[in-house]
Amino acid sequence: MSEVSRPPRLGRIALGVGIASLATIPVMLVLVPIGGLFGRRPPIAYELAFGGVLLLMPLLAISAVAMGHITVRRNKADGSAKIALAIGYAVLGLTVLVIGLWFVWELAMTR
Repeated sequence: MSEVSRPPRLGRIALGVGIASLATIPVMLVLVPIGGLFGRRPPIAYELAFGGVLLLMPLLAISAVAMGHITVRRNKADGSAKIALAIGYAVLGLTVLVIGLWFVWELAMTR
């Protein structure tokens, strides 16, 4: 059976999702000073917005990596899928690094 040739859409979608996960970093950098304006206890809407962005970043990165791997397996010549993989893995690595630094900071501040 011959395989039907399809346009490489999934690679472009994976690249878009990877860029969206990367775009959450400047959003967090904007939200942090805004939270400082509220004083000691920011309102619940701010905490929900920051928490949503914080959870959205690794979810988008994981989906970019998954779609990138699927696309590379289907079509090895799709360059956008390889870029999506690089962006997704970089954002996941940054997320792990930030969580690790936060954990070490919390341990250091409690002693």
